[in-house]
Parts: sequence; structure tokens; C-alpha cells
Amino acid sequence: MSQRVFVAMSGGVDSAVAALLLRQAGYNVTGVTLRLHPYKDRPGLCGSADDIETARAVAAGMGIPHVGLDLCDLFRERVMDRFVWAYTHGRTPNPCIDCNREIKFGALLDWALDQGADAMATGHYARVRLDTP
Repeated sequence: MSQRVFVAMSGGVDSAVAALLLRQAGYNVTGVTLRLHPYKDRPGLCGSADDIETARAVAAGMGIPHVGLDLCDLFRERVMDRFVWAYTHGRTPNPCIDCNREIKFGALLDWALDQGADAMATGHYARVRLDTP
């Protein structure tokens, strides 16, 4: 049996390519998209309902299963509330750092492992290497 890999899919090209390459390499791939906001009428926000719909369509096109994981409450508590607190106290917060630590490589990874994943992948932070003759 091949290793089960959950791929954090944003609906963009990088995560789709990561999922496709893993599938082509023989891994059992499942796409996962995070819902980080409870509203649908604000397209373009990271973790929006539009992202989930796009990622689901991309996964379907590749023939891989897809799951939408609702982490709205956790995102509000661990990312947005911290951002607001820091900003109102004269600091310059970076919510992406908290999101990466607490949500993407925290709660999502824990969830994936609980679901039986052997590994998790994203399209972020890819290193491109060209082998030239």
C-alpha cells in the first residue's frame, strides 16, 4: 500500500502541482483546503469559500479526493485575535507567521495525522533546481 499524503490545496497552481507530482510518484493523495472565514461573500480572502470550491474542482480534475476543513474558530482565536491585540498595542503583527505555525503546520498537520496520513505537503516554499548539462 502506498503512503497516504494530505496536500494543503489553496486552489492555486503551486499546491495543485504538488498534489499532481505526488500522485504521479505513486502516493495516495488527498487534497485538503482550510476554511478560515465563516462568510462566503468576500472572495479573494485566504481560506475563503471560493478557495474551497476551486481546490475541490482542481482535485476532482486530478481524480483525487478532497476535504474542506473548517478551522474558522481556531483561526479567529489564534491568528486574528492576536493580530488585533498586537496592532492595538502599537506592534506590527504578521498574521501569516501565526497562521503557518498555529494553523497550517499545527492544527492541519495534527488533523492529517489523526486521519491516518503518513505525511503532509504544500506547494509553499518549493525549491526549484535546474539540472543543466
